[in-house]
Amino acid sequence: MDTIDYWGLIAGLGLFLFGIMLMEEAIKTLSGKAFKILIRKYTATPLRAVGTGTVATAILQSSSAVTLMTLAFVGAGIMQMSSAIGVVLGANLGTTVTSWLVASLGFKVKIEALAMPFVGIGGLMYLFLEGKPRAAQLGKLLLGFGLLFLGLDYMKVSISDFAENFDLSPYADYGRLFFFLIGVIITALVQSSSASLAIILTALFSGILTFETAAAMAIGANVGTTITVLIGAVGGGALKMRVAMSHLIFNFVIGVLALLFLSQLSHFVSQTLGLAHDPPIALAAFHTIVKAGGVLLFLPFTGKLADWLTARFPEKDTSFSKYISKLPAQLVPDATLASMEKETERLYNLMVHHNLALFDIDPKLVLPSKYFKKDAQFSKAKLYPAMKIIQGELFSLGSRLHAEIMDDEEGDRLTRLRSSVKYLLAAAKTLKDIGADLELLESTEHEWVLQSFERFRKRQLRFYSHLQELKDNPDDKQLVTGLHEQMKEILHADGTAMRQLTDYLSGKKADPVLVSAILNINRAMVLASRQVVFSMRELRLTQEQGELLDQLNPTR
Repeated sequence: MDTIDYWGLIAGLGLFLFGIMLMEEAIKTLSGKAFKILIRKYTATPLRAVGTGTVATAILQSSSAVTLMTLAFVGAGIMQMSSAIGVVLGANLGTTVTSWLVASLGFKVKIEALAMPFVGIGGLMYLFLEGKPRAAQLGKLLLGFGLLFLGLDYMKVSISDFAENFDLSPYADYGRLFFFLIGVIITALVQSSSASLAIILTALFSGILTFETAAAMAIGANVGTTITVLIGAVGGGALKMRVAMSHLIFNFVIGVLALLFLSQLSHFVSQTLGLAHDPPIALAAFHTIVKAGGVLLFLPFTGKLADWLTARFPEKDTSFSKYISKLPAQLVPDATLASMEKETERLYNLMVHHNLALFDIDPKLVLPSKYFKKDAQFSKAKLYPAMKIIQGELFSLGSRLHAEIMDDEEGDRLTRLRSSVKYLLAAAKTLKDIGADLELLESTEHEWVLQSFERFRKRQLRFYSHLQELKDNPDDKQLVTGLHEQMKEILHADGTAMRQLTDYLSGKKADPVLVSAILNINRAMVLASRQVVFSMRELRLTQEQGELLDQLNPTR
């Protein structure tokens, strides 16, 4: 037999990747928050950041995992860009541990004899010690370690016969760039430079590849692994893209340099270091020298690289606000309050849009046409997230404004505005939380339940239509009376809904899940409607008018 056992190769690759995944998961669980604390805490200087990235990757056996974790920390704003670049450099150096592990153990001992005890003991511990989490995770770690080497053995055996009769001479003219690209493609496909290096080391050990072609493929694997991080950064904003690009730039630059000086590096490893007799160890040494050289080259320039990436990938304006996003740094209390009032009015319209859309009610039936020309840029799914961000912007601005010199009247206006915003978001959140109940009622075939859902929709439309009429009326005295009438109507609608449900259940047997959904929706509508009234009271009424409304509605 002189062909590759492709299924054996694929099975070996699958076991290898699965083993790495199990080891990574087990170590993360066993360590708890240790690695996150390590990366977040010990990255104050570029040198310490490199050391942290190296140690974390050497233990986790995944540079992609460490780099993706770094993306998360940068995105959360708890790690500086220069520190993140240092961790990325260290992660690239730490990933060489895998090549040393495979080269020194995978081809020096009888792999099956090494792997089987780990698979057997680890698998039994993982299965039968489920009640002892740490012992089970230790078993998972041993199992992953055993599967890693068992997969390597499958790959080695699958190409051993083919290697004996393989002639590399037809490919000799393809050049190192060809093998470099092969390394990039393999790693991009399997999403693991460790797996790619295991394949390359196996082919080198079997004689399919010469040392220089294997080295060129290893360089390509380093570049290919950046694709995983680039994918993780997509849609994550400028900060994450900067980290991903630093990873790509590092591996691309050192890859180009290593290809240019491949002959000299190969001679140094094989002859100067005397490793020509042991190609896998020589390749591991080559891999480490390239990575370490790259770290030494980039380390003095992490700050400049961070500045360049910051300029190249600037932060986009992520503000969802309209009236307060462009205010000057020096706040003028009266003008700022006026902008905040406009933003809160806009937030009210977004809340109405959101709360009507949840009941499949066209917001055009309630909101003015100018809203849809200016402010209705958010889809149904993005309305609530946008409202939360606007709330955060309003409260942040309010805190800045509070630190300015304000008179009592301005301070009262600010307090009432923030209270109005709080009630608006509470009303939206209250109804968002019954989304599943609304979908259940809308999708049922039960006639009475469908009628109940339709009554809820009419009740919702009637409430917000009446409020819009009040909101458009400039007479604040009528607004006080109107809000009082709405509070009475809320209680009346609640009582009516409960009587209808009680009358129906007195003569019929109903699905308790549907009954519970009706009760949840009714409760949420009562609570959200009251919250909307409170919000309008804070937004539109004076303190005296608000106190009058409270006297008319003593239960708040």
